[in-house]
Amino acid sequence: MPRVDRVLWLGLLTVVALRPWVLDLVVPERILTVQWAGLCIGLAWWLSQRGWRKPLHPHLLWPCLLLWFGCLTSATLSEDRLEALLQAQALTFGIVLCAAAALAPWPRRQQLLIVLIAASTALALHGLWQAAVLFPAFERFDWSRLTPEAYVADFATEVIARRRVFGPFPLPGLLAAALILLLPVSVSVLRPWATTPPRRLIARLVFGVQGAALLLTQSLGGFCALGAATVVVLLIRRRPWWQPASVLCLALVCIGTLLLIRPELSNPDHPRNPIVQRFRYWQSTAGMIRDHPLRGIGAGNYALVYPRYQRPQATQARFAHNAWLQTWAEWGIVGLVGLAALSVGSIRLASGHPIGFQIALWAFWMLASIDITWSILQVACLFWPLLGILSHTDHAERREAVRRGGGPDRTPA
Repeated sequence: MPRVDRVLWLGLLTVVALRPWVLDLVVPERILTVQWAGLCIGLAWWLSQRGWRKPLHPHLLWPCLLLWFGCLTSATLSEDRLEALLQAQALTFGIVLCAAAALAPWPRRQQLLIVLIAASTALALHGLWQAAVLFPAFERFDWSRLTPEAYVADFATEVIARRRVFGPFPLPGLLAAALILLLPVSVSVLRPWATTPPRRLIARLVFGVQGAALLLTQSLGGFCALGAATVVVLLIRRRPWWQPASVLCLALVCIGTLLLIRPELSNPDHPRNPIVQRFRYWQSTAGMIRDHPLRGIGAGNYALVYPRYQRPQATQARFAHNAWLQTWAEWGIVGLVGLAALSVGSIRLASGHPIGFQIALWAFWMLASIDITWSILQVACLFWPLLGILSHTDHAERREAVRRGGGPDRTPA
């Protein structure tokens, strides 16, 4: 059995590392294959660990049940069966990853943290490669030859001209979402570990690569979410006043610089102003909720229903760019309550862990309130296993594992 457990755990780590590289918007069959594999391996791991004896932490269990119930009941209203299947499978996949991480003993949770940090570093390196190699090669390419929509062609041209990296994701904001979730975690995990010059060099390289890629995404939402989350956590932890003040000043400098290099952000009349467009998406989604306040419009129906509520001058959209409105519109009031409970529960769990974990969770939920972070499993697949790790607030098991291994307890979890 120990050998089977090792094989199953290795399979889970492989799925966690692989899933961010599978596009949500291109080949649904490939997504289904990876996620079915993750579900099967995760359930097998749950059975091997007798998971029925160790339920999820109450802060996670009841929100997950509410979300799952809301998703499944709303799927009966769906007109797009494939999209409804993808949503239900994605949610189940995320919950299984969370439960698997929660069941794992400390040494294996430590391995999962290493995989998450390595995955975020690989994503960042991919973004830096785009800026240095790929974008110069496509700088003069006519994107209108690949798409009939002028908005998409103009956006692709702008992204390449300004070196806005996006890694394997379809949008720069999604790479920013992955990095603001895992960069603070990387700092909290690697700083105590970096006790020798070679380790300090590795840690600085990881921080530098992830930070550089985050800057190159030029994501206004990412900068605002990470800056605001850091300030909030520092205030909650009652750090000296100059620390949140310094972070706030740095965030304002980054945002001001971004407004200069992306002039459409400060021009409300610009057709690609993301701030104005988001208000239009939210108005459209509010109309859907007004007409279907209890049961929602059905899982996966947003893209089909949106044209009936589309505001003048608003662009096409598959998502509401707001996790709360998206969940309420599609999954109904039960889904909204589950999502709210999950956000509160996850932040409460993070409060018992190092500051980087707290910043990561706050930043994730802040960005999910203004972007599609929650709706795209390429990002959410990094959030769910981290949530499972955070469900362990008692460090007695970790200290015992360290004692048996004979090494110092330097890596927080």
